[in-house]
Amino acid sequence: MDDADLKIALEKMAALRRVECFDPRDPESRPNAQQSALFADIADIITRYVVSGNQCGKSASGAKEVSLIFENQNPYWDTQAAYPNTPLLLLVIGRVGAQVEEELWNRKIEPLLTPGCYKKHMTGGVLQKVTHLTNGNTIMFMSHHNIKEAREKAQGYVAHYVWVDEMPSSVSFLIELEMRLIANRGRFLATFTPLLRNTQIKDKVEALTAPIGRKYQWSMLDN
Repeated sequence: MDDADLKIALEKMAALRRVECFDPRDPESRPNAQQSALFADIADIITRYVVSGNQCGKSASGAKEVSLIFENQNPYWDTQAAYPNTPLLLLVIGRVGAQVEEELWNRKIEPLLTPGCYKKHMTGGVLQKVTHLTNGNTIMFMSHHNIKEAREKAQGYVAHYVWVDEMPSSVSFLIELEMRLIANRGRFLATFTPLLRNTQIKDKVEALTAPIGRKYQWSMLDN
């Protein structure tokens, strides 16, 4: 095997490890049974809510799913068949802007992506979106710290996928985000620890029934 062939083989091996691994810090890591069930349910369940304590792998699961969809590699949801020749719009929404960029993008999503496959778009030094250079898919980043601003911004999008990390203060905001997906029959994922009591959000999550929605409750010991 010459140097060129070796380089191609190593790149293919690295790409396979990125697709299979769960934690970008450990190429040999794999999702546990509960995380795997969450990933598989994207095929049939429209809205999924992971409501559990800290250190359960909630955010890591959202980041893994985003990375696979962004690169059209999700094994459970064939977006190329569902949306042929159509660039996807993914909304990634966290509590505050710094947390979205530093924790969700820098530490969790970006390390799972193929190096050089994307372009970051910054405004005033703040990450706004990331576009895939080959398939045209876009990840838009938002904060739900100011619910009024977040709702107004979200209303401008018709998305294919939404991931909300950390619990927002308003159930109406979650409903608004779910509505952004109706036209495309998209998928919704929320991952949060209910640190503040919000009866409306609790009632909404508890009332979920498949195939419209499903609630997942994980333990730190399972991660």
